[in-house]
This record gives sequence, C-alpha cells and structure tokens, in this order.
Amino acid sequence: MMTAMDARLVDPRPPDGTPRRRAARGAAASSARRSRGACRVVATAVVACLAATAALAQPRPPAVDVWIARLVAHGDSVSLTDARNLTARAGYDNQPAFLPDGSALLYAAIDSSGQSDVLRISLERGASPVRLTRTPESEYSPRVAPDGSSITAVRVERDGRQRLWRFDLDGARPRLVLSGVDSVGYYAWADRHTVALFVVGSPHTLRLVDVREPVELPIARDVGRSIHRIPGTRDVSFTVRADGGWRIVRLERPSLRLRPVTRAFGAGEDCAWGPDATLWMASDDRLARLDGRGRWRVVARLPVGGVTRLAVSPDGTRLAFVAPDEAPRPAP
Repeated sequence: MMTAMDARLVDPRPPDGTPRRRAARGAAASSARRSRGACRVVATAVVACLAATAALAQPRPPAVDVWIARLVAHGDSVSLTDARNLTARAGYDNQPAFLPDGSALLYAAIDSSGQSDVLRISLERGASPVRLTRTPESEYSPRVAPDGSSITAVRVERDGRQRLWRFDLDGARPRLVLSGVDSVGYYAWADRHTVALFVVGSPHTLRLVDVREPVELPIARDVGRSIHRIPGTRDVSFTVRADGGWRIVRLERPSLRLRPVTRAFGAGEDCAWGPDATLWMASDDRLARLDGRGRWRVVARLPVGGVTRLAVSPDGTRLAFVAPDEAPRPAP
C-alpha cells in the first residue's frame, strides 16, 4: 500500500433552492429540464472518463513472492538454511508478519481482479495459504494485534479512504480502529493502545496515536514505510530520508525523544528487529546485521536478489523476506 486517493469528484449540479421565476415555467422550464438532462449525461460521461483514466493511471503492483529461511547463528556469522519460496505464484504476495508463536505468516495478496486480501500460511512444507478476508475493499499490512486477540490491517475503502481496521483472527467482524485518521499507509503497534502511523501526504508524516483518545501527535516528516516496535521496549523505529538514502531513527517513549540509530544498509529501505533487539537489513542478496559498534556486517547471502521486506520470527530462528517473482540468482 503506497498511496491514498487524493482526488474527489464534485457534484456538477447546482445547489437546491436556486431561485426560479414563475414566468419561466412552460417552454422555458422544459428547455431547462432538457438542459439539465444533457448536463447529467455529460457529467456521467466525464465521471466515467475520469474513472477509466484513474484506473489506467494506477501503477501495476509488483510481482513479488514471500520466502522463508532458517537463521542459524555461528558466533558472529549467520547461515541461512532451508530457504524456499512460500507463495510461488505470479502476482503480488507481500508484507509478511509472523504469528506470535512463529508457526505461520500473515501477508497481503492481490488476486487477478486487483483485489487485495489478508492470507495466512503455515511454515510447514506443502502448506496452502488460507484466505482470511474476502471483502469488496482491499486490505494491506496485516499483523496480529499486541493482545493477540485480533488482526489489524490497513483497509482501502470503496470511497478511497485508507484507515486502520481490526478483524477477528479468522478475518471476520471488521471494525474501525481509528475512524478519524485517513490516508494511513503503514503502521506499527508500540503497545496495546498506541500505534505509530505513516500518513500519506506531501510529505509523508509519522504520527503517534493513542487509540483510546485518538489525538494525533506529529513525530517526523519525509518518513519511509519501515516502522517497527523495538522488542523488549515500548519504543518505535522508523526511517527518514537523508542525503539521498535512508536513516533509521528511534522514537523513545514516553519522552518522545528522537535518537539516530544508523544509516540504512546499502540500497535497502526495509529493516527488521530480532527478538534480542538485533537490527537486520538486506540490500539485493546481502543480509546484514548491525553490530555493537553501530556498523553493518554482512553475515549471509540470500538465495535470490532484489530482496525488500524482512521479518524475523519471535524466537529468532526464521527469516521471512520478499523478492521479485523473477528474482535474479546471485553469482556463486
């Protein structure tokens, strides 16, 4: 999910209560009715053209798959074993998030109609994905809520609004989390009641909201999509544009103090935290870990290139990552 609808169609009809002269009835009124009818036809055609143009202007979602691999630590180095493509189909499978017990992943998938829904897939070999939402709207960025009793996701509603919604663990009973906050692109739960929101705009901004008293606290601007709670804390990390790349920043809570963490690794945009608060990033097919001195160390080569999103399992033994359908194989 990258953009919010930023155009609104305006009703071309004049407002009710326009003064009319009684003498204008008869032929003049008939002429006016014909004119209004013609205007409605023209307006309908204009709306149809705008809708068609908007549909053509929508960027095609990237064809990407969700992969899984085992993380095996060997002192300062890490090896990846049992790497495999979990989704392995043509189309968009993205934004993986582990279940709290690490047994399965949630992810967003777009079908042939352009509809995005939330799916769950077990990490067992041969498992098939289970569709959790099947709605007229589209859902993105699914994850289990902090209390473990529900799933939250960004829903693109039929009127174009993008808001944060909550679902039962089986995808049933959708309900709004924040009715008054629109244009949500990405998010991360800091705790059970506090969520950090990437809000689409010019520029994109990061806002912190307590869902019990939905007051938005502006935190930063020119932010990126990689927003995460730092394990073992109530703090949140996010990325900001800096010198042509990305810088990772830590939002400390409750002080709201911002502390720089490090520059992004290589050309990477997405990071992930392990359960021990180790920070991971990928650039193409290189997997890196931030060491104790704040330097990136390449610890493993991934089986494919072009890797973007990352997620580390709650026990730190699995890595989920996203790569293009036709991802290049790195040279030996």
